[in-house]
Amino acid sequence: MAVNPPKYKAKEKHIISDYEFKKLLQYAELPIRNLFILAYYTGIRRGEISALKWKNIDWDANTIKIVNAIKIVEKGNLISTPKTENSTREILVSKNVINVLKQQLLIQKERYLKHGDKLTKNDFIFTSLKDKNYKKMLTPMNITTIFNKIKSLAEIKSNITFHSFRHTHATCLVEANLPIKAIQARLGHATAGFTLTTYAHNTLKMQKEIVGFLDNKAKSMSN
Repeated sequence: MAVNPPKYKAKEKHIISDYEFKKLLQYAELPIRNLFILAYYTGIRRGEISALKWKNIDWDANTIKIVNAIKIVEKGNLISTPKTENSTREILVSKNVINVLKQQLLIQKERYLKHGDKLTKNDFIFTSLKDKNYKKMLTPMNITTIFNKIKSLAEIKSNITFHSFRHTHATCLVEANLPIKAIQARLGHATAGFTLTTYAHNTLKMQKEIVGFLDNKAKSMSN
């Protein structure tokens, strides 16, 4: 007897509410607060953040170049190329993000100086919170552990994860009716269709916009 294969059900994606984001920032101390802001306003993947170095920042053009990502392997963390060919990209960022990165630069310079060391362009932007490992990258697992701890401290009960920053970023851009091709390029996806189906959530704001459009359509038809 033929058996029908189970239907594929996409894993539910969770977005971070404005209230939750404010709570996360409230309980996150520097430099983690800077990391959360960067993730929220760029949608950069966890592994891409871990691999970011100061040479990837263009202060004049206000851009971040994503050229590497951390791949978790059996023996630890491997610095590799990004997830896909399209994931290698250059992101234009807001002044808010640039100011956060400048603050992070000062934090790292002071931290290195404390150890009699000098920060270089080849150093990681976010490094271990342990003083003895001040030059070592903050790994993807470190980021997840820290996020979960702060989420618990903030008493956030929803199912958001660190990757929810990426979902939230994409959804905000779609809600703002920005060009989907531009959003696709920013997130580093191969197709615009993948961006829409994976990260564009059916939010209340979107539903209200649909109803508003239909109401206006009905009014115009009755005139």
